[in-house]
Amino acid sequence: LQGINGVYFLFAVLMAILGLLAGRSALSQVLQRLLTANERLARFNAIQGEFVTQVAHEFRSPLAILSGALDNFKDGLYGPLTSDQAESVTMSHHEVTRLKRLVGDLLDLGQLESGKLRLVRREVILQDLLQTSARSCNELANASGLQLVVELPGPPLTLWADRDRLSQVFLNLLSNAVKFTDRGEVRLR
Repeated sequence: LQGINGVYFLFAVLMAILGLLAGRSALSQVLQRLLTANERLARFNAIQGEFVTQVAHEFRSPLAILSGALDNFKDGLYGPLTSDQAESVTMSHHEVTRLKRLVGDLLDLGQLESGKLRLVRREVILQDLLQTSARSCNELANASGLQLVVELPGPPLTLWADRDRLSQVFLNLLSNAVKFTDRGEVRLR
């Protein structure tokens, strides 16, 4: 390229190089802002996780006291209860138990997010675990006017798993099934 065309070409190349340099600088600034925002979000997430864990720990003691007091009422320690009182105590006990389970879930979530949740794996017979979970939810189903039907396979199925975590999963699934079923039955199969 000679003459004026060569000058235009050199000018275009120079402008392209300047544009790339300016774009690289702008991209670098945007990247730095994103990294800073990500660090702030990570700190906020850690603070939030610690807060949830602390609140859950604080709820444990009052719930244990309430549960003990309700057990004392159910056991007749303070005298016999009328049927209305017994029904209220039973319902309250169910709700305290549910709250204790939710607090446990929050603590587990905090441990999971912080990488501190440990699984204790051992042999678990699936049918035994499901039967236990069903018995725990049977009263809740009856109180909701539902029938809890359990159909399990005959030969034992042995798993290598954390029994407590699996129990937690099945209890949550069953209690949600009972909670969101209007009438009829909940079938575990």
